Amino acid sequence: MKFAVFLASLAYCLPAVAQPSVIGTWMTQNNGGVVQIESCPTGICGYVVGITRFQPDGAAPLDVHGRSRCHLQIIPDGHQDSDGVWSSHITDPDDGDTYTIDLRPDGPDRLHMRGYVGLPLFGRTVYWTRFTGTLTPDCHIR
Repeated sequence: MKFAVFLASLAYCLPAVAQPSVIGTWMTQNNGGVVQIESCPTGICGYVVGITRFQPDGAAPLDVHGRSRCHLQIIPDGHQDSDGVWSSHITDPDDGDTYTIDLRPDGPDRLHMRGYVGLPLFGRTVYWTRFTGTLTPDCHIR
């Protein structure tokens, strides 16, 4: 019995192994932008923080409603469904359509995202990669 207590206390003292997380800064699959996923009151939220194509005058492109895409929230309400899997919605800034998404880390530097309407069976999977570059406050990627 004493040995079991000793092993349990030893395991408690060992550092936890860091699990990959959806929290972070991610380059979209088409390299069109960078999205910051962070903790928020609802669980997780995601914002556009980097854009590759700006308007000819240097301004950030606009979404379908005429708002700047720079710092636009596109993931509003993520919640964890199971260990490492998050469910949320994502809004396409081009047309305003909203899709249900499931997010999960696919290793430390890749994010698996399954987007769908209705059933995941009829969706599409994309992979975002962890962004390691530099961003400016006005969403330029350096």
